[in-house]
Amino acid sequence: MTPTDGDRVAHVVDAIERIERWTAEHPHDDIYRSAVMRQMEIIGEAATHLSDSFKSTHPTTRGETLPDFAFR
Repeated sequence: MTPTDGDRVAHVVDAIERIERWTAEHPHDDIYRSAVMRQMEIIGEAATHLSDSFKSTHPTTRGETLPDFAFR
């Protein structure tokens, strides 16, 4: 089954929550840094597949797209 925009947004939110938790609990751990990078990939992947309709009704605040943010 193809994920909906709601599913994709939930993936983004889950990834952000993990990143916040892991960076607070393990700020100097290389394994967690790698895990954070993976979560950023998940954010980018989910954002890339959001529908054009969703993206047009939910613009980013700084004019960036989430995929651009995730893959810098």
